[in-house]
Amino acid sequence: MLYYVFVRPYESTDNAYINANVVPIAAQISGPVIKCYVENNQYVKAMDLLFEIDPKPFQLAVDNAQAQLELMGNEVRKAASDIDQSTAIVAQRNAEMQRLKLNNDRVARLVARKVLAPEEGDNAEMQYQAALAAHDAAQAQLEQARILLGKLGAANEQIRIATAALERAKLNLSYTKIFAPTSGKISNYSLQPGQFVTEGMSQFVIISDEVVWVDANYKETQIGNMKVGQDAYITVDMYPDKVFHGIIDSISGASGTVFSLLPPQNATGNWVKITQRVPVKIIIDNVDAQHPLVVGTSATVKVKSR
Repeated sequence: MLYYVFVRPYESTDNAYINANVVPIAAQISGPVIKCYVENNQYVKAMDLLFEIDPKPFQLAVDNAQAQLELMGNEVRKAASDIDQSTAIVAQRNAEMQRLKLNNDRVARLVARKVLAPEEGDNAEMQYQAALAAHDAAQAQLEQARILLGKLGAANEQIRIATAALERAKLNLSYTKIFAPTSGKISNYSLQPGQFVTEGMSQFVIISDEVVWVDANYKETQIGNMKVGQDAYITVDMYPDKVFHGIIDSISGASGTVFSLLPPQNATGNWVKITQRVPVKIIIDNVDAQHPLVVGTSATVKVKSR
């Protein structure tokens, strides 16, 4: 009777290990470290300052990008002024062309009536054609100035390129300070001031304490009655008198051997059936400061499956 009350409802395994998110810490830029604010095995909170890279070259890049933006702004304003000047020239050439057209028409009528000599008509026509060509040239120059300028104000393409370069330089400057992305304990730390760090290369890790779980490897014969959301009870060798509570978060869709480097080849003549293990992820929901758990340590898990 006691077996059915205290033993049968539970599926147990001691093939289980504590796990958590291990976050590699890497700089997003390259440069020498000028100051370290943490040490190995230290606990940090999210957004704590970890270390700092020499900001001088990145500050110079910001200053240069700022100067380039101001220079580009001056060039755009000059181009806009050139457009205004070209517009005025086009208006002037247009007025001159209209005047000479009227004169050409008037001279042509007088030549037709033989009041003026044909040479006078030829001269008037030549002057009108020259004014027309000058107007077309001025109009073409105006269109070219408009194309070179592009859009006006902040929407101008050159201004946008210079602004983007400035924002990128400011972003790189902000990357000189590296902050903790999560709370947890620092591990595998050996960084020192003066050391050159390379962009994207992990320097150490933070073992996050935001979520702690158990990877419990159950026999395939025990999985049948397990479901997501069932209660679990965990004990670890570090705290033999402490019972942690957990909830099944997920059950693997494959046994552990499927993902091994050399999966077993069962299509042989001397095949022997071996009970497989299926990983079950169990989230622990009552970790406290008095009983911190260490990633990789062993655990014993009981799941109430019935």
